[in-house]
Amino acid sequence: MARTLEDLTNEAVREGGVFAVLYFDMHSQDVEKLKQISTEFVGRMTGEPGVLYAQGEIEEPIKGADGVYSTNAEVHVLTQTLTSLMGVAMRYGPIGVEILRPDNHLKLSLGEAHDLLLLVSQNSFEFSRFVINKIASPEDKQKFQKDSERRAEMGKKLLERKEKTEASK
Repeated sequence: MARTLEDLTNEAVREGGVFAVLYFDMHSQDVEKLKQISTEFVGRMTGEPGVLYAQGEIEEPIKGADGVYSTNAEVHVLTQTLTSLMGVAMRYGPIGVEILRPDNHLKLSLGEAHDLLLLVSQNSFEFSRFVINKIASPEDKQKFQKDSERRAEMGKKLLERKEKTEASK
């Protein structure tokens, strides 16, 4: 028997998944390029880690007074975890997110809470690295590189300690 989208959604949500709609706006001076980009954009999202399903509705582009075409998209996405949804939101930068299911409470294990916090931390670090590489002096870049190496070492030690703690349980 073939599983329906509703069956997949129910099962995923029972196991801690999240069904949400993400809202995006897109702009370009070339209407055909805008249509192509929006379609590819939704298609790429389906391949993101933890995404079980994604389908988008893209509105017909409208030409503004400045000659720039604008459109918006609503993308319904089913993810395995809240962390997966957070990763998609951080990578794609929607202008809005609405969680449709679960209805009242999210199922979030302690492990997933750790993953979620780590994802936020990693994205913050990546943003800092991007800014440093764009505006910092060579000396500041070198200092940031050394700090990053120390940070990686500390992260490795923390991970080893976590693994030892989990193994002893």
